[in-house]
Amino acid sequence: MKLEFGRCPECKYIIELENNNEIFICPYCERKITKKSSQDILVSELNNKIIVNKIEETITKAQKELDSNNYASADKLYHEVIAINPYNTQSYIGLIIAKTHNFTKKPVIVKGNLETINIKEIEKIIDILTRLNSDNKYTDFINKTILYIKNYKKMVEDIEDSTLYIQLKMINSGSNKSSKINKKYLKKVLYIISVIISIILFIIEPLYGFIFLISSSVIIGLLKS
Repeated sequence: MKLEFGRCPECKYIIELENNNEIFICPYCERKITKKSSQDILVSELNNKIIVNKIEETITKAQKELDSNNYASADKLYHEVIAINPYNTQSYIGLIIAKTHNFTKKPVIVKGNLETINIKEIEKIIDILTRLNSDNKYTDFINKTILYIKNYKKMVEDIEDSTLYIQLKMINSGSNKSSKINKKYLKKVLYIISVIISIILFIIEPLYGFIFLISSSVIIGLLKS
Protein backbone atom coordinates (compact mmCIF):
# COMPACT_ATOMS: atom_id res chain seq x y z
CA MET A 1 0.00 0.00 0.00
CA LYS A 2 1.36 3.43 -0.97
CA LEU A 3 2.37 5.56 1.99
CA GLU A 4 1.34 9.22 1.94
CA PHE A 5 1.88 12.01 4.44
CA GLY A 6 0.51 15.50 4.99
CA ARG A 7 0.82 18.27 7.58
CA CYS A 8 -2.08 19.50 9.64
CA PRO A 9 -2.58 23.25 8.99
CA GLU A 10 -3.70 23.74 12.59
CA CYS A 11 -1.26 21.86 14.86
CA LYS A 12 1.50 21.38 12.23
CA TYR A 13 1.93 17.68 13.03
CA ILE A 14 2.88 15.19 10.33
CA ILE A 15 -0.07 12.93 9.52
CA GLU A 16 -0.09 9.55 7.82
CA LEU A 17 -2.87 9.75 5.25
CA GLU A 18 -5.34 7.03 4.35
CA ASN A 19 -5.49 6.60 0.58
CA ASN A 20 -9.28 6.31 0.29
CA ASN A 21 -10.18 9.28 2.48
CA GLU A 22 -10.28 12.81 1.04
CA ILE A 23 -11.53 14.38 4.28
CA PHE A 24 -10.37 13.22 7.69
CA ILE A 25 -9.85 14.26 11.30
CA CYS A 26 -6.36 15.15 12.53
CA PRO A 27 -5.48 12.63 15.28
CA TYR A 28 -3.64 15.33 17.24
CA CYS A 29 -5.89 18.41 17.27
CA GLU A 30 -9.08 16.76 15.93
CA ARG A 31 -9.55 19.39 13.24
CA LYS A 32 -11.35 18.33 10.05
CA ILE A 33 -9.00 18.78 7.10
CA THR A 34 -8.77 17.67 3.49
CA LYS A 35 -6.12 15.33 2.20
CA LYS A 36 -5.13 17.76 -0.56
CA SER A 37 -4.67 20.76 1.74
CA SER A 38 -2.45 18.81 4.14
CA GLN A 39 -0.36 17.48 1.25
CA ASP A 40 -0.05 20.94 -0.34
CA ILE A 41 1.36 22.35 2.90
CA LEU A 42 3.95 19.60 3.16
CA VAL A 43 4.96 19.83 -0.51
CA SER A 44 5.32 23.60 -0.20
CA GLU A 45 7.64 23.18 2.79
CA LEU A 46 9.76 20.52 1.07
CA ASN A 47 10.24 22.85 -1.91
CA ASN A 48 11.50 25.62 0.35
CA LYS A 49 15.29 25.93 -0.03
CA ILE A 50 15.76 27.03 3.58
CA ILE A 51 13.95 23.93 4.85
CA VAL A 52 15.82 21.68 2.41
CA ASN A 53 19.15 23.08 3.64
CA LYS A 54 18.08 22.57 7.25
CA ILE A 55 17.25 18.93 6.52
CA GLU A 56 20.62 18.36 4.87
CA GLU A 57 22.49 20.00 7.76
CA THR A 58 20.59 17.96 10.35
CA ILE A 59 21.22 14.70 8.49
CA THR A 60 24.94 15.53 8.30
CA LYS A 61 25.02 16.16 12.06
CA ALA A 62 23.08 12.95 12.73
CA GLN A 63 25.46 10.91 10.60
CA LYS A 64 28.47 12.31 12.50
CA GLU A 65 26.83 11.36 15.81
CA LEU A 66 26.11 7.91 14.42
CA ASP A 67 29.71 7.46 13.27
CA SER A 68 30.86 8.46 16.78
CA ASN A 69 28.46 5.92 18.39
CA ASN A 70 26.50 8.76 20.00
CA TYR A 71 23.29 6.89 19.33
CA ALA A 72 20.96 8.94 21.55
CA SER A 73 21.99 12.21 19.87
CA ALA A 74 21.68 10.67 16.40
CA ASP A 75 18.22 9.33 17.30
CA LYS A 76 17.05 12.81 18.30
CA LEU A 77 18.40 14.44 15.12
CA TYR A 78 16.82 11.86 12.80
CA HIS A 79 13.48 12.42 14.53
CA GLU A 80 13.85 16.14 13.83
CA VAL A 81 14.32 15.40 10.12
CA ILE A 82 11.29 13.10 9.96
CA ALA A 83 9.17 15.77 11.67
CA ILE A 84 9.99 17.98 8.68
CA ASN A 85 10.16 15.40 5.90
CA PRO A 86 8.43 12.08 6.67
CA TYR A 87 9.54 10.69 3.29
CA ASN A 88 13.24 10.85 4.18
CA THR A 89 14.24 7.19 4.03
CA GLN A 90 17.81 7.94 5.14
CA SER A 91 16.48 9.09 8.51
CA TYR A 92 14.44 5.91 9.04
CA ILE A 93 17.55 3.85 8.32
CA GLY A 94 19.56 6.03 10.69
CA LEU A 95 16.91 5.64 13.41
CA ILE A 96 17.07 1.85 13.20
CA ILE A 97 20.87 1.89 13.39
CA ALA A 98 20.75 4.28 16.37
CA LYS A 99 18.10 2.32 18.27
CA THR A 100 19.84 -1.03 17.72
CA HIS A 101 23.35 0.39 18.21
CA ASN A 102 24.18 -0.76 14.68
CA PHE A 103 22.59 -4.16 15.36
CA THR A 104 24.82 -4.86 18.38
CA LYS A 105 22.46 -3.98 21.23
CA LYS A 106 21.33 -6.92 23.35
CA PRO A 107 18.80 -7.24 26.19
CA VAL A 108 20.47 -6.91 29.60
CA ILE A 109 19.53 -7.44 33.23
CA VAL A 110 20.04 -4.35 35.39
CA LYS A 111 19.39 -4.62 39.14
CA GLY A 112 17.15 -7.61 38.57
CA ASN A 113 15.13 -5.95 35.82
CA LEU A 114 15.28 -6.84 32.13
CA GLU A 115 16.02 -3.80 29.95
CA THR A 116 15.19 -4.06 26.25
CA ILE A 117 14.84 -1.86 23.19
CA ASN A 118 11.41 -0.73 22.04
CA ILE A 119 10.74 -3.52 19.54
CA LYS A 120 7.30 -2.20 18.53
CA GLU A 121 8.80 1.18 17.64
CA ILE A 122 11.42 -0.45 15.41
CA GLU A 123 8.78 -2.64 13.77
CA LYS A 124 6.78 0.51 13.00
CA ILE A 125 9.86 2.08 11.38
CA ILE A 126 10.40 -1.10 9.34
CA ASP A 127 6.78 -0.93 8.15
CA ILE A 128 7.19 2.70 7.02
CA LEU A 129 10.52 2.00 5.32
CA THR A 130 9.06 -1.03 3.55
CA ARG A 131 6.17 1.02 2.16
CA LEU A 132 8.58 3.73 0.99
CA ASN A 133 10.85 1.12 -0.61
CA SER A 134 9.19 1.23 -4.03
CA ASP A 135 12.40 0.58 -5.94
CA ASN A 136 13.58 -2.18 -3.56
CA LYS A 137 16.69 -0.12 -2.79
CA TYR A 138 16.52 -0.88 0.93
CA THR A 139 15.33 -4.49 0.81
CA ASP A 140 18.62 -5.94 2.13
CA PHE A 141 18.67 -3.50 5.04
CA ILE A 142 15.02 -4.21 5.86
CA ASN A 143 15.64 -7.97 5.84
CA LYS A 144 18.70 -7.50 8.05
CA THR A 145 16.60 -5.53 10.54
CA ILE A 146 13.81 -8.12 10.52
CA LEU A 147 16.34 -10.87 11.24
CA TYR A 148 17.86 -8.81 14.05
CA ILE A 149 14.44 -8.28 15.66
CA LYS A 150 13.67 -11.98 15.37
CA ASN A 151 16.94 -12.93 17.09
CA TYR A 152 16.48 -10.16 19.67
CA LYS A 153 13.02 -11.46 20.64
CA LYS A 154 14.52 -14.94 21.01
CA MET A 155 17.21 -13.57 23.35
CA VAL A 156 14.54 -11.86 25.45
CA GLU A 157 12.54 -15.08 25.69
CA ASP A 158 15.64 -17.06 26.68
CA ILE A 159 16.48 -14.57 29.42
CA GLU A 160 12.92 -14.50 30.74
CA ASP A 161 12.91 -18.30 30.87
CA SER A 162 16.34 -18.54 32.52
CA THR A 163 16.63 -19.67 36.14
CA LEU A 164 18.99 -16.78 36.96
CA TYR A 165 16.52 -14.13 35.80
CA ILE A 166 13.66 -15.74 37.72
CA GLN A 167 15.81 -15.84 40.86
CA LEU A 168 16.83 -12.19 40.42
CA LYS A 169 13.19 -11.17 40.04
CA MET A 170 12.29 -13.09 43.20
CA ILE A 171 15.17 -11.50 45.13
CA ASN A 172 14.23 -8.05 43.84
CA SER A 173 10.57 -8.58 44.71
CA GLY A 174 11.50 -9.97 48.13
CA SER A 175 13.75 -7.04 48.96
CA ASN A 176 10.95 -4.60 48.14
CA LYS A 177 8.54 -6.46 50.42
CA SER A 178 11.19 -6.65 53.14
CA SER A 179 11.75 -2.91 52.89
CA LYS A 180 8.02 -2.24 53.36
CA ILE A 181 7.87 -4.58 56.38
CA ASN A 182 10.95 -2.96 57.96
CA LYS A 183 9.40 0.50 57.61
CA LYS A 184 6.18 -0.76 59.18
CA TYR A 185 8.00 -2.15 62.24
CA LEU A 186 10.18 0.96 62.47
CA LYS A 187 7.07 3.09 62.85
CA LYS A 188 5.81 0.85 65.65
CA VAL A 189 9.15 0.97 67.48
CA LEU A 190 9.36 4.75 67.15
CA TYR A 191 5.82 5.12 68.43
CA ILE A 192 6.55 2.97 71.51
CA ILE A 193 9.71 4.96 72.26
CA SER A 194 7.82 8.26 71.89
CA VAL A 195 5.16 7.04 74.33
CA ILE A 196 7.79 6.05 76.90
CA ILE A 197 9.54 9.42 76.60
CA SER A 198 6.17 11.19 76.83
CA ILE A 199 5.35 9.36 80.09
CA ILE A 200 8.71 10.36 81.59
CA LEU A 201 8.21 13.99 80.51
CA PHE A 202 4.62 13.90 81.77
CA ILE A 203 5.85 12.91 85.23
CA ILE A 204 8.35 15.78 85.18
CA GLU A 205 6.09 18.33 83.50
CA PRO A 206 2.64 17.26 82.18
CA LEU A 207 2.52 19.97 79.51
CA TYR A 208 5.90 18.95 78.02
CA GLY A 209 4.85 15.31 77.96
CA PHE A 210 1.58 16.09 76.19
CA ILE A 211 3.25 18.33 73.57
CA PHE A 212 5.96 15.74 72.86
CA LEU A 213 3.43 12.92 72.45
CA ILE A 214 1.31 14.91 69.98
CA SER A 215 4.23 16.20 67.90
CA SER A 216 6.02 12.84 67.74
CA SER A 217 2.79 11.09 66.72
CA VAL A 218 2.32 13.55 63.85
CA ILE A 219 5.95 13.10 62.68
CA ILE A 220 5.74 9.31 62.80
CA GLY A 221 2.43 9.38 60.95
CA LEU A 222 4.05 11.36 58.15
CA LEU A 223 6.68 8.69 57.57
CA LYS A 224 6.08 6.79 54.30
CA SER A 225 5.05 3.21 54.89
